[in-house]
Amino acid sequence: MDDQFIEIYSGTSMDMNILNLCTSKMILEKYGKPDSIIDHAGFSTELYYEDKGFGFGFKNTDPIEMIYIMMFYPKNSIASTETGLLIDNSLTLQDVIDVYGIGRTTADSDGNASIGYPGIRYYGKELDFTQKHPSEVRIDTILILEG
Repeated sequence: MDDQFIEIYSGTSMDMNILNLCTSKMILEKYGKPDSIIDHAGFSTELYYEDKGFGFGFKNTDPIEMIYIMMFYPKNSIASTETGLLIDNSLTLQDVIDVYGIGRTTADSDGNASIGYPGIRYYGKELDFTQKHPSEVRIDTILILEG
């Protein structure tokens, strides 16, 4: 696990990278070549840094490649939010609800579900969201987006 501690600010930034102010070029200069470049259904591209536990997305139609979304994966890193929520690989839905309250839940076609708040969404497996107590639902991805 990377010893780096990432700071996340809902709707604003992650690891001192600011949404809609930094570009893919700036990310590449700061972190180097990503472990993977992921195409998201032709809509956007993610620069994924597995060892660091995060990714940065830009819209494929944007010639500047401005970062419009940031992904944090607690499997390999530790972060905290401006609310003081500690994000690591043991983060549960109950932890999120305890800090933010009840949010808006959604499900996608890939078997994932999320709970959202202004500028941030917490993802886990849809079956877990619907069939388990919130304290048993592991959060595996956090999206930072404009709030």
